[in-house]
Amino acid sequence: MSEGCIPLRLISRQQKVPLFRAKSMEKLHQPFVTCNSSSYKESGASGLEVKLAIMRSKLEEAETIKALHKEAINNKESKLAQYADLYSRETVKCNDLAKTVDYLTQKSTELSQRESKLETSLKSHLESKAHQNDDDDDDPKLKKNLSDYIEKNLQLAIGDLETLSKSSKIKILSLRKFHFENQVNFQTRKLEKMMSFSTRLSEGENEPEIKGVAVDEEGNIYVTDSANKLVKCFTKDGQCKWTTETLTQPPYNVAIVDSKHIAVTKSYSDSLDIRRSDDGVRVKEVFVNLFCPFPGLAVYKDNVAIVESCDTLENGCVNIFKMTSDYNLISKQTFFGDSNKPHVHFIPMYEPRYVHLTKHYILISSKMALHTLSLEGDLVALTAPSNTQPHGLCTDFAGNILCVDKIKSQIQITPANFPKCILSKEDGLEDPTDITIKHGHLFVCDGHMIKVFV
Repeated sequence: MSEGCIPLRLISRQQKVPLFRAKSMEKLHQPFVTCNSSSYKESGASGLEVKLAIMRSKLEEAETIKALHKEAINNKESKLAQYADLYSRETVKCNDLAKTVDYLTQKSTELSQRESKLETSLKSHLESKAHQNDDDDDDPKLKKNLSDYIEKNLQLAIGDLETLSKSSKIKILSLRKFHFENQVNFQTRKLEKMMSFSTRLSEGENEPEIKGVAVDEEGNIYVTDSANKLVKCFTKDGQCKWTTETLTQPPYNVAIVDSKHIAVTKSYSDSLDIRRSDDGVRVKEVFVNLFCPFPGLAVYKDNVAIVESCDTLENGCVNIFKMTSDYNLISKQTFFGDSNKPHVHFIPMYEPRYVHLTKHYILISSKMALHTLSLEGDLVALTAPSNTQPHGLCTDFAGNILCVDKIKSQIQITPANFPKCILSKEDGLEDPTDITIKHGHLFVCDGHMIKVFV
């Protein structure tokens, strides 16, 4: 037995009192600095007190672990509540669509009943006319004209009914398709190539160099061909719809402004072209005082972002404009990346090339990194993997950032600032430049080809 320690049995005999008396309980609740038995030997503490101190220390450790587990459980319950709220909102949307389907089905049934009544009424009218004009029965011309008139109107009524019913069903199907296809998380989706087509229109044309792509609600695909100085429009089936006249400067990027107009930036040009989306005719030229080789462009509602990067400058800048109803641009703010320029916001970025706008963020791909800025210009995130050259970028429904890696010929997705490859050379990519997402489809500019993945 070590020196200074008294057995429990001896303690009880010498003191001749119960072990757990009130005085001992008071000592139990006194704070202990350490559980080292040697320190208690020096202080003259009994073996029971040493054991009680050790038990108290273990109890405190257990309470700490319990508190950590409780915090983790609370975090999980909070996430479950968020998921439940999201599920509830999506269920409401689905119920609204179901109600719309039921409403249109009811209207279609009512139209069918009206068509049946019309047919019955017309036949009854024909029979009554025949009985009232027995003398005219011998006139086949009059009878034939009346019969043709009734048959013609009957067919028109049936045709209108079929057209309305068909369009209603198509509209509902397209609403369902739009609602569900746009809610695509590309992080968890295995992509497969659906189609591809060449943007080269003739053998005499130069090999196209597609720098930018945009897709409207109808599925029309707009591309900028810098090699031939053309903006081209293709249908969703890959058929050329129109091309612009040969431009004075190579077009660099394109963006959808509204249902009737697109915007186009040009390399080494100080203007922005506003063109009609149905034929490509320029309706307005807006001067923005920019003159750079890579004027990346993005439009979100009435906000317009244009990146500026010059060969002579190590860093560029991002210009944010507000577009008016007559397509003029009002400068809002500029976020500089060149420390030699007078500015308010400074975000170091080397040769920015592409930009993407969302409701809350500005995404910029520079030569060495991917920048995420707030709308006030604060740097939120910076992704700079080694041996990469970010180009075109966009976001999916889940908020993941998809970006082209020019060096590796890859499409990378960046959830939580950790890049992950979702398309590469093994999937048929050769020289990707720009990407965009529409209706759950990923459109990739790859050399002179447009490739669509789902």
